[in-house]
Amino acid sequence: MIAVALIGGLVGTWLARRIAWRFAIVARPNPIVPQHRRPVAYLGGLGIAIGAGAALATGVSAPAGFVIGALGFTALGTLDDLRPLQPRGKLLAQLAVALAAVVIAAPEASAIDLATRTLWIAVVVNAVNLTDVCDGLVGSLAIIALGASGLATGQPLAFVVAGATAGFLWFNRPPATIFLGDAGSHLLGFALGYLWLGAADRVATWQHWAAAVLGVGSFLLELGFLVIVRHRRGLAFWRGSPDHLALRLQAAGLSKQRTIAVAVIPTALLNALAIWLARSNSLVALALAAGLVVVLVLGVARLYALEPVPRFGRPRQAGDPL
Repeated sequence: MIAVALIGGLVGTWLARRIAWRFAIVARPNPIVPQHRRPVAYLGGLGIAIGAGAALATGVSAPAGFVIGALGFTALGTLDDLRPLQPRGKLLAQLAVALAAVVIAAPEASAIDLATRTLWIAVVVNAVNLTDVCDGLVGSLAIIALGASGLATGQPLAFVVAGATAGFLWFNRPPATIFLGDAGSHLLGFALGYLWLGAADRVATWQHWAAAVLGVGSFLLELGFLVIVRHRRGLAFWRGSPDHLALRLQAAGLSKQRTIAVAVIPTALLNALAIWLARSNSLVALALAAGLVVVLVLGVARLYALEPVPRFGRPRQAGDPL
């Protein structure tokens, strides 16, 4: 199962890279990211989708809601890669796809439950998308979070997506020869949001929600601080700026590999506590998780307080990646 997804991700990403270059679907150098000095192929999400699809074709089951949502978000992200969408229209489309996935999974759920899950998926999708500013970063964090969700909820599908992501990561590790693109960040964001709740068709307790927040905590931390910092600068949160955690760490002198390592360690700790909480409902796990979150928030706040704030280029223009 995982081996098929891994091989499928490798072959699928290799194929996606060839397609991207054949049709000039590439990311041009972006002044916000100083290390991005040459065009790099997009469509990494297509490679992950191919890898996961290969595993599903061997008999791994997937809920209809997950399949519809994964296809919908991959298509939406691909469209945004090819022709950047306006933020409002993109958000509405994200909410529509998320709602469709949740309704298919739980048609008898209450309106409040449907709205909560829809908003949750949209938030996680955008958090993952905003974190994708460094070669290998999102892929590495997503593999940890997906694997942990599989252990916490007992869903083989999580390991399938993680395996396909590992295949993609072979080509995305620094220096990347293909980027995740919005197609990939949308697909992984949806998978994380959907799978960490155990399944959209079951009633989620507070422990499930707490574990889900911890599982994607690194992405939510990035989203939260970007919203705050960009708001203080008078920028909309979706406008590009060099305020990403990964870019600040690299501006402080860390290599891409060390930047990934710095992000992986707390992500692994958060997910370990999430597994513990989801499987035992332990108040000790909850207390440790709360303490770790406080430490991370204070650490990130300290990083953002450093001056001068690195400025690598112009503000994001229409069509630039976040």
